[in-house]
Amino acid sequence: CLSILGCLFIIAIMIIYKKYVFATQRLILYLTISILLNTIGQLLQRISYDKIYKQHTYCSVLGFLSQYFGTCILLSVICILFEILMRVVFRREGGRLEWLYISAIF
Repeated sequence: CLSILGCLFIIAIMIIYKKYVFATQRLILYLTISILLNTIGQLLQRISYDKIYKQHTYCSVLGFLSQYFGTCILLSVICILFEILMRVVFRREGGRLEWLYISAIF
């Protein structure tokens, strides 16, 4: 529950103070959204495991969502690290690759 509130707080702060202007800030926003979705999936697993433990389809869907959102988090971190590499080492703007980042993350 605290993770959901924390993610919503970060998203609200980024929107209120317009901290999504640069590509790296938007990548952090995408990471926060990925973490929010993963946390909601984990919350659904914890709440419903006691009540619905015999439904194979429901468990398969929750397992798939857990794996998918976990992979989204990992890909978000990789995209942020690649953006830092492009800016620091190669001294290039990586903002042009944002469409590629979004398609890789989600």
